[in-house]
Amino acid sequence: MGKGNHKHSRQITEWRFNPVKWVEDIFGDEIVKLRNAAGMRTLTKSGLTLQQEDVLRRWGKFLEAKYRVNKKLSFTDEQEALSKKIGFSIMSSNGNGKDFLLALINWHFMATCPYARCMVTANTGKQLKSVYWSELAKIRSLARKMEGASENLLQSLFTMQNDVMYANLEKEERGKRWFTEAVTINVKSTPDEQGEALAGRHEDWMAIFVDEAAGVPDAVFKPIERTLTGLVNVCFLIFNPTKNTGFAIETHTKYQDKWECIHWDALSCENIQASQP
Repeated sequence: MGKGNHKHSRQITEWRFNPVKWVEDIFGDEIVKLRNAAGMRTLTKSGLTLQQEDVLRRWGKFLEAKYRVNKKLSFTDEQEALSKKIGFSIMSSNGNGKDFLLALINWHFMATCPYARCMVTANTGKQLKSVYWSELAKIRSLARKMEGASENLLQSLFTMQNDVMYANLEKEERGKRWFTEAVTINVKSTPDEQGEALAGRHEDWMAIFVDEAAGVPDAVFKPIERTLTGLVNVCFLIFNPTKNTGFAIETHTKYQDKWECIHWDALSCENIQASQP
């Protein structure tokens, strides 16, 4: 491997465990411009809200903990405890930018983790395709272009289709490795059938993203723990606490020891504050 490849590999590793720097380097001031155009306050170099940046930092520490512990490298007691958790669960009302953050984290995982395999689902097909997939496409378009390039970095490295996005590998591997797939849950199917929706996938670097998790049938989550057994496997849920029962809310109560639980206070978010009189 040449010196250029070594440098590239070091850069990817740095970005993997420092996702805020990845956002700053890949998007430049494009997110800042997006927020300014929408009349939102910007308090960070990345353009993200303080809440979003805080989650990204915790996300980077989480990935590093999983990697170091499962690779049997040196690690701290804090990293060992963190590595045993399933993933993240963010509870928040509307307007805090949680869909944008989830899609951004999806892109970060795809862009920095080798042969990443991701699944994303939501409470409805409309939410999955019209909201979440739209956020993925928007973020892809925001990456800055290198001088003289016709496409930005994400556009050149990844192809997006209606229900899958994949790395532009050799032709025979495209769409078969290193991809994110949209998984629509059939609410009319049996609990056993729903439980198979996210089961049966395995990869060293794998992530499950769930949008509006409070509306996803509980049966869908049953196989998650036994599915996430690879080197760095994680689940990331976001939801609006519209129900006081079900798996999503239980990640903050009954199963809180297994999750990085985050409750966003709407009044502390720049998005919400900007819209107040």
